[in-house]
Amino acid sequence: MIQTSKGKDLIIESIERMKEVNNYERKLEVEKRLNIYKDNFKDYVEAAINQQFSDKTREGLKNLIDDSVNVTKRIINEISTVYSKEPKRYATLDSGYDTNYNAAITSIMDFNLIMQNVNQYTNLLNNCIVGVSFVNNRLKLSIYTPNNVDVIQRTDDPTQAEAIIITDTFTDTTYDTQIIYKYWDIHGNYKVYDADYNVIPIPNNEQGINPYVNPANPNETILPFVIFSKDYMIDSIFDTTAGNDVISATIQIGVLLTYLNYLVKWQSFKQLAILNADFSKISKDIILDPAYPIGLKGENASIQVLNENADIKQVWDIIYEKIGIVANNYGMSLSNFKLQQTAQSGFALEIQKEGLIEARQKQLPIYRSKENELFDVMRVVWNYHTQDKQHININSIFNIDFQDITIKQDPLEVRQQWKFDIMMGAKNVLDYIMTINPDIKNYEQAEQVLKQNVEINSRISATYDVSIDNIIAQFLKEKPLVK
Repeated sequence: MIQTSKGKDLIIESIERMKEVNNYERKLEVEKRLNIYKDNFKDYVEAAINQQFSDKTREGLKNLIDDSVNVTKRIINEISTVYSKEPKRYATLDSGYDTNYNAAITSIMDFNLIMQNVNQYTNLLNNCIVGVSFVNNRLKLSIYTPNNVDVIQRTDDPTQAEAIIITDTFTDTTYDTQIIYKYWDIHGNYKVYDADYNVIPIPNNEQGINPYVNPANPNETILPFVIFSKDYMIDSIFDTTAGNDVISATIQIGVLLTYLNYLVKWQSFKQLAILNADFSKISKDIILDPAYPIGLKGENASIQVLNENADIKQVWDIIYEKIGIVANNYGMSLSNFKLQQTAQSGFALEIQKEGLIEARQKQLPIYRSKENELFDVMRVVWNYHTQDKQHININSIFNIDFQDITIKQDPLEVRQQWKFDIMMGAKNVLDYIMTINPDIKNYEQAEQVLKQNVEINSRISATYDVSIDNIIAQFLKEKPLVK
C-alpha cells in the first residue's frame, strides 16, 4: 500500500482531498452544465433574476420565468457530429488485419452510440471519461462525467493521471443514498471504499490489485480509463472554464425572455393613477382589475389612465442578436436556428454549414488521438481476460477512418452537374452508372449494365410504342405524363 512520509495511507488522503472547496466548486459547475443541457435550468434563471431585479419587480416576474429556449443544448448537439456517421475501426499487422481486435470491438454493445454521447459531453463539459471493463466475456465502455471523477496528476506530466477516483452514488431498496469510492493508480492499486473510508472487499481480488500491467513499462499499471478533452491540454487534465459563454448566454436569454413575458403581460394593461386623494382614506386592498370599481374619498380626487407602451419588438431583437453572437463562437449562425420554409441549393446549404464542418474538422485530430489511447487500454483489458489465442497482437497498429459529412443536394442540381461533367469530358456515363449503383465496381461491369439497359429500353419502346425519351423529359420537367 502506498504511504506518505508520515505513514498515512495516500489513498485515503487522496479521497479526502476531493472535498476541498475548489474541487467542490468544479463539480458544482459541471452539474450546472449537465442540468442546463437536460432542460433543468429554471432555478438558474430565477437566481439570475433575483440578482438583477428589485424585490417588488421579482414578485411580478417569478411566475413568468421562461426556460423554453435552450441555446446550450442546441449548440452542443449541432457541433457534436464527430460520430454522426460510424467510423471504420481496424487494427493491422504486416500480415493483414488483426481479427482478434474485430472480435473485441464487436463484443462492445452500442459502441458508436456511446461515442456520440462522449462527443456531446466532452463539448459540453470540456472533459468526459470513458472507463473500460470486462463483463460477461465482453468489453464494456462506461461514461463518467467530471463531477464524479477526481484525478491525481503525475508530478512529471500534469496532463497525465497518476491515480483516478470514481465516485459512485446509488439508492438502495430502502431509499438510502450510498456512496462508493473506486480508486485506481499506476502503482498497482485498485481499492473500493464506502463513505466512511472502510475498505469494501472486491470479489476475486481481496488484495485490491490493479491487474492491468503497462506494456511499455512492466513496473507500472495502466488506468482503465481514457479522459477525452475538448481541446489539447498542455498544463492540466480538467478544463473548468471553456464554454462559460454559452452557459451564461443560456441563462441570460432566459432572463430576457422572462422580462419579455412580463412586458407582454402588461403591454395592454391600463394603469390607474389616483390624484389628489387623501391616501389615509383609501383602502390598501385596491384591486387593479377592470372588474373591480374603485371608490375615492377626498376633495378633488380623480383617476387617470396610464397606457403601457414598451417596445417588445426591440427586446426580442436584443434576444435574437444575443443568440447569434454566442452561436458565432461555435461556427454557427442564426440560420442554424431557423426552420427553412423554402428549398435551398446544395451549395447554399454547404455555405450555411461551413462553420460547423470546420468545427468538426478541428475535433477530429483530438478524437483520433484519444481513440488510439482507447485502443491501447482496450487491448490491455481484453488480453488480460482472454486466452492467448484471442489476444490482440501487441504490435497491432490501430486505424480509424472518420467519414465525411455530406450535404444533401437537390436531385436536379446533381443531374445538371453530371450532364456538365460528361459534356466537358471530366466524367463519362459509366462513372454515373457506378455512382448510382455502388455494387458495380469497374468499367467492364458498368458497360455491361449500360448495354443491357439500352437493349431493354429499345425493346420496350418498340413493343409498346412508348418513347423512353419523352417519359424522361416529362419527369425532368416535373409535369404529369401526357398521351
